[in-house]
Amino acid sequence: MRATVNGRRPAALVAVLALFGLAMLTAAFGRAALAAPAGTVITNCTQAGLESALAGGGTITFNCGGPTTITDTTRITVSQDATLDGGNAVTLTGNVATRLFVVNSNVTFTLAHIVLERAASTGGDGGAITNHGNLTLDHATITHSQTDSSHSGGAIFSDGPVTITSSALSDNTAGTAGALFANFGNAIVNINNSTFNGNQALNTITGFGGAIWVGENARVAITGGAITSNTAQFGGGVYITQGGIVTVVSSGAPANLSGNTATYAGGGIYDSIASVTLANVQMQGNNAQNMDPRGYVGRGQLRLPGRRVGDQHEFGEQRRRLRRRHLCDQRHANAHRRGPEQQHGHYRRRRP
Repeated sequence: MRATVNGRRPAALVAVLALFGLAMLTAAFGRAALAAPAGTVITNCTQAGLESALAGGGTITFNCGGPTTITDTTRITVSQDATLDGGNAVTLTGNVATRLFVVNSNVTFTLAHIVLERAASTGGDGGAITNHGNLTLDHATITHSQTDSSHSGGAIFSDGPVTITSSALSDNTAGTAGALFANFGNAIVNINNSTFNGNQALNTITGFGGAIWVGENARVAITGGAITSNTAQFGGGVYITQGGIVTVVSSGAPANLSGNTATYAGGGIYDSIASVTLANVQMQGNNAQNMDPRGYVGRGQLRLPGRRVGDQHEFGEQRRRLRRRHLCDQRHANAHRRGPEQQHGHYRRRRP
């Protein structure tokens, strides 16, 4: 068959080429449709503009003409995968009137280079954020946020995965878990080179975990960073419920868990029949009424990889001395034998 007839392509060949071209265009448009949503730039720097952008998902940045504070008057529900990048120029505030975000299940939400401040929740856990999905903080700050005295997680409550990298949670308050409350088995938390400072658990009975409360079956891995100057009734830095797993390690400078205060026990860490691993961790200046010298109180499984046997023996002897001392004080004895959250009927916290 000749390629042309009288210098022209046969009609059948033209039709085939046309169909081929249409197929290629359709495939290209299909790939574009499957790609991630195009980036959105917020120029209407208000809550309405923020909500509109989040409804579309994807990567969201701001063009507000300079450093900007956006005031939210109601909480925003995140229902699409999204990354919110403040470019180190945006602050979101709740004016101590509202929680800022609720992340739905099966949603991935990243907050990067942004400040969240003065968020508040009454009647529920999570002052700034309640996370049921997959939450990431990347070079983000949550500060001066709070719950009421009956709830937990002044900055964050999560029953889903959380990753916190090069971020700061500071000066937050709650009844329990001044900054972060991670609860239940899906709460797998990775904290890398981040700072928890000046957070407070204020409930005089169930004030567990000045910085972090690791709830039932939750897992928290801390690499580097610092947990300093936090306060609580039990576990000035970290409180770990039975079944929780906590690892604090560092490959460079020691992770710093210092200067925390507990009214009763565990100035640095209170381990309520949990699993704790500490490696290359500096623990000093933690204080509690029981005067635990290293700031650690617990009955769970404590691992000190890379430490000398004498150091492990010292922790073991310390824990035995504290047990005998607590037996002389019924209030402390009850708290130490059963765990304070069980003593006060808060062993299994409800979901918010």
